[in-house]
Amino acid sequence: MDNELQEIATKYARKPLAIITKLSKCNNMTKFIFNLFFLCFLTLSGIAQKNTINDVSFNDQICYCTATTATPDYILQKDNNWELLLNLRKPKTLYMLDSMRIKYTWSQIELLELYKLIIQNENSTYQSSIVIFDSLQTADLRDISSQISKNISQKIKPYINQLTVELKKINRERNAYSIIFSYILDNLVWNEFEKEGLTTKNEITIESPLWSGDFWSLYPKRVQSCGTNSFSNNGYELQINWNTNTKSILFEFMSNTEYIDTLMEGFIRKGKIENKPAINFLAEYDIVDQNGNVTIPIITLAKNNEIVFLANKISKTIKDYLKNQIDYQSILEKFNIPTKSQGLIILYHEILWDLMDELEKEKIIERPDAFNEKTAMTKKKMADLMILYQE
Repeated sequence: MDNELQEIATKYARKPLAIITKLSKCNNMTKFIFNLFFLCFLTLSGIAQKNTINDVSFNDQICYCTATTATPDYILQKDNNWELLLNLRKPKTLYMLDSMRIKYTWSQIELLELYKLIIQNENSTYQSSIVIFDSLQTADLRDISSQISKNISQKIKPYINQLTVELKKINRERNAYSIIFSYILDNLVWNEFEKEGLTTKNEITIESPLWSGDFWSLYPKRVQSCGTNSFSNNGYELQINWNTNTKSILFEFMSNTEYIDTLMEGFIRKGKIENKPAINFLAEYDIVDQNGNVTIPIITLAKNNEIVFLANKISKTIKDYLKNQIDYQSILEKFNIPTKSQGLIILYHEILWDLMDELEKEKIIERPDAFNEKTAMTKKKMADLMILYQE
């Protein structure tokens, strides 16, 4: 992650969203939410080897959590904290770390304990408290995820085809990919899990004052992935699907929060934007026309809304499959995952992308042109990645 994005993410870390960490900031009634999900490209200090699990930058470190300040992945990018966690996968005393010539300070140990990244056992040994997947385990997990995704794709294919037809009616079939990922898979499905009690809401408490939720690491990183950023205001949310190809233009857009506030408030109050500078700015991204009318897909909860109906059918189908068709006990034992809830969260996090890959491979959906690294990214392509919906 670029330094500017990292600074914003760590400064405003606050609450979760699907797939990872949602970070938020309040600004004129609008919550500016960074989801989870910028992949970090940072270098581990010390003697880490490149292209191995020892280098933190080659690992996917994922936090599905609520945080008050820095998220756990940010802590592991400091000093040689990642080296300590790797070496503490099996319990060790500090004396044993000394004998292995692993450098550490007492403040490091305290910080890692404070963030619940390591625990001290009764026999005075220290041990990593997060699930760390090595290359073989990661390959096994992704094989499981890939097979499940193939099965799910066939079950939801008819609904997605119908959804595309509905989007064509408003000339926004280009948004199908982002609606499926950001609105359905990375939003509604997580809500279904929570409603069913399959996962619990992450809340800051006296027992967990810094962050609450699940955090794990996989090696190696996925070659390609995407995530969701969102802005909320009075029951509406603007979602933006993104990948690494869009980050420069996305950062520029997100930096102009006053115009995003105007977009949200204008739509909620009058159904359109009237502020001329805001119109000029938003029109550059094809979000509104020159008259201030919103041009990106708007999903409301009104009766007989076919897009909402199809989105709910897709999310419930996925939830039912993952609730009833998966042998979680074998997954927990195979990967040493402590709880069924965490097992579902880790597994579904992989399914998010495998399912999108499968749908694309089957030509059920098409990747947005904005995600194509072979073509130039432009501001107007951002509109294909956006949805305004009623929460």
